[in-house]
Amino acid sequence: MKEELKEDNRRRYEAEQEDNRRRYEAEQEENRRKHELVMKQRDIELVLAQKEVANLNLNMPQETRNSSFDRYKQMSKMANFQESKDNIDSYLMRFEELAKSSNLPETEYARTLMSLLTVKLLTFVYSCQPMK
Repeated sequence: MKEELKEDNRRRYEAEQEDNRRRYEAEQEENRRKHELVMKQRDIELVLAQKEVANLNLNMPQETRNSSFDRYKQMSKMANFQESKDNIDSYLMRFEELAKSSNLPETEYARTLMSLLTVKLLTFVYSCQPMK
């Protein structure tokens, strides 16, 4: 009787461990999929931004293109916003200082800043915009 009880407990324990392992693997797979989705979204955003810059550059004189490139090159030194590390207020102040020192036109601030924010923060920003 004791042996049967021990065997039954062992089987339950093994079944529980197997369930835990499967849940963990499913969670890891879900996290991997979410990460891939975020990376694909960023890739798309980057391609769109590059196309937009390319279109802008085609409509500019050569000397303006070079100075525009220099501004954007300087702005590329700004690290992407990381919610776990950055305070949004100080991040925005650093962004504004770099944008001013790079002679980035104020009309380009929003577009440039959007490329540095996380998807989560962008979603929040868009949700706060007034409906048209």
